[in-house]
Amino acid sequence: MSTQQAPNDSINQLVNGIERYFRQYPTYNFRPFQIDGINMYIVLYDKYKILNVESIRVECNVEIDGRTIQQKYSLYHHTYTSIRHALELVKKIKTEYRIYDGELCSTLTYKMLKLEESVLPYSDDEQCSICYVNTSNTTPCKHPICLRCRQECIMQCKLDCPVCREKKAVLYYTNRTNVVNNIVYIPLQNAIESEKNMPDDSHMVNRGRDDDITQSLTLQNEEEHMNEITEQGPMHIDEITEQEYED
Repeated sequence: MSTQQAPNDSINQLVNGIERYFRQYPTYNFRPFQIDGINMYIVLYDKYKILNVESIRVECNVEIDGRTIQQKYSLYHHTYTSIRHALELVKKIKTEYRIYDGELCSTLTYKMLKLEESVLPYSDDEQCSICYVNTSNTTPCKHPICLRCRQECIMQCKLDCPVCREKKAVLYYTNRTNVVNNIVYIPLQNAIESEKNMPDDSHMVNRGRDDDITQSLTLQNEEEHMNEITEQGPMHIDEITEQEYED
């Protein structure tokens, strides 16, 4: 087996495994990982064809039908056309994306935003109250706190505002503009809410799915799979252009 065929073979199996998984459950959660110290995981919403990068610790308040509900804070989202396309996005996010002021962005966007600070500098009251990094993220009581410090406070159960001690002020993500993915992108709201309506056992399987996915992958007939490789030849992940990742 060639070195190129081995990773392609794994990707083909993963695509097949996720497709089988979607026959039973509406979402697929990838394993947690970190970018720039922020804990996150990626969720695929099959019905909505949305890939969402969700914070593990941080939530945000969303108004739906006159009710205030809590959702996992979305660091980044993107639509996808197929499972293979979604996997390309996952790889791109993990290897090339950075955190800037509480959101995920491409390396190019990150560099441009940093350069913009020379003409659009942060003000003195836009510095994290804990680590003093520039940020537009705030508590509900309007005190600045960056995403990383917010996450650390939540992990240490220090939920009160670090400045005025307002109760549970760091628990929910807010910023000065109130431009939050969960708030401004309605299909994403609906997708996240649909996951909440899943049966309890499907949540359990989706969070700890090793046995289910292992079984799914081994269901593939080896002879059929080898014939498919022989007929189609090695399969390559198409290179993704920067334009595909523009918001």
